[in-house]
Amino acid sequence: MISANYLARNAAFMMRSALMTRSRKQQDKPQVWRANTRPLLLIALTGLIGGGIGIFPVIAQAALYRWTAPNGDLHYSDNMPSSQAERGYDLINPLTGDVLKHFDRAKTPQEIAAEAAAKQARIAAIKAQEEQARKDQALLDLYSSTDDLIRARKQRLVELDALINQAQDALKRTQERMLSTHSSEALAAQRDAIQLRKNLAELNDRRDDTVMQFARDANRLQQLLANKNTLEGK
Repeated sequence: MISANYLARNAAFMMRSALMTRSRKQQDKPQVWRANTRPLLLIALTGLIGGGIGIFPVIAQAALYRWTAPNGDLHYSDNMPSSQAERGYDLINPLTGDVLKHFDRAKTPQEIAAEAAAKQARIAAIKAQEEQARKDQALLDLYSSTDDLIRARKQRLVELDALINQAQDALKRTQERMLSTHSSEALAAQRDAIQLRKNLAELNDRRDDTVMQFARDANRLQQLLANKNTLEGK
């Protein structure tokens, strides 16, 4: 009596033979080789039915490799060249020819670097959005209207102008000290004048930055309040 394992091995061999004898250069017409190999598959399945359906698991475990060679030829085999793993391949079901699992080709260093750069760009974009959302919320928490912002701007500029006036007065007094007939006093006044000019320049820069920042905040606040009113139906 013929054993189930014997039938399974022979059926699997016939199915693999049917698949491996079909080699072509294009992979976009799988229905062609399936149709051509149908007679052999039917013979193999007939043997399986005669030997009992219990041997189907034995066949199902024997997947085939399918890959496309560098010259474009399509290959099927129990064994695959190790070099092919980097080019990509499929594991297919010898019973149906369906793809059980697809393995993509190995990525080039350039592709890996490009993906890493794209990932970093996405992360940076997300962080920028989160930071902008934080600033927007802080702006809404500080000012309920543009009038509030204008008052805050005016107050801040008054404070900076007072500091600038103080620095200018101190520099004027120091310049008068530089006219002293005492060399030691004049030298000390020169050193003080250098520092005062530096402080005055920093205060003027701070005032300019404050004006520009309030202008940006005013534009952004107008947008946020307009969006808020639109959402609230005002």
